[in-house]
Amino acid sequence: MLADLAALTPPLVVCAASLIAIGAFLRHEMGAGSRRVDDVLSADISVNGQIPDAGIGEAASAPDAGTGNDSPAET
Repeated sequence: MLADLAALTPPLVVCAASLIAIGAFLRHEMGAGSRRVDDVLSADISVNGQIPDAGIGEAASAPDAGTGNDSPAET
């Protein structure tokens, strides 16, 4: 019976260490400290949800036809 327990000890130690690491990671990521940072970052977002400069999303120039990865047409 002790031989069976000795064979199971390494996997049980690895499993316990993994569970402790996952628990510590989740506690760190979901802790109250990260919420304070999110509140500070959300102060930059406008209340009405509009983008201040609408020209940011526009392309710098019109795309040229026939550019890119198109292969040249053979005649």
